[in-house]
Amino acid sequence: MTQPFEQTNGPTPRVEMSDSKLALVLQPWGGEAGAKLVQQCADEYGLSCEMIQESLPFDWNNIFSKIVRWYGPSVRTAVKGLRRRSGKDVILACDPMCGLIFAALAKTLRLKHPPMVISMFLLRPWKSRFMDRLRHVFANYGLAHVGTIICFSSSEVDRYRREFPRHANKLVFVPVGCDPTILDPEEEKQWVSLEPPEPYVFSGGTTNRDYGTLVVAMASLPDVKLK
Repeated sequence: MTQPFEQTNGPTPRVEMSDSKLALVLQPWGGEAGAKLVQQCADEYGLSCEMIQESLPFDWNNIFSKIVRWYGPSVRTAVKGLRRRSGKDVILACDPMCGLIFAALAKTLRLKHPPMVISMFLLRPWKSRFMDRLRHVFANYGLAHVGTIICFSSSEVDRYRREFPRHANKLVFVPVGCDPTILDPEEEKQWVSLEPPEPYVFSGGTTNRDYGTLVVAMASLPDVKLK
């Protein structure tokens, strides 16, 4: 069960950063909306950002198309990040797979790089299947070159500490939210209304979402619609 609204360690501390700090942001997904969110946070803390966003402009209609579409941008973003890592104070990977690929390549090639943070860390629960074993071996290998691993659910921190005990002290829980008023509904095809008519709860995607718990929790919020 996820606990997205529970904050167990008190208020999130405000980190003061000087204008001289330069972050290299690896964000293969997210588009303009994602870039605006990152830039807004950077401006608040006086942090300069250099963004790397990558995508594949074509679609392969064969058996490997899903793998290429899903992992291709992450690989290309990670490789570009390695080339542009010099002179940066920190590297922020907004996609866990992109961050793991960057870290694994840096470790294999013995490349030095600034401290690295992986945000929104997500891996499917470990099971004794070949692909799950392979995924966790790869993650454990790459996390050796990662300084901080951010999860958006406190229960995920507990799970990953059990699954990756060697990196337990790197895992932190940061409650996160999205202000819909900073998004441009024209650019995002009306994903979010600038003036929502009433309070609402949004949950998207399929990875590690516990919709059963969400439905039960919504029973205590009769004035809020769940779509």
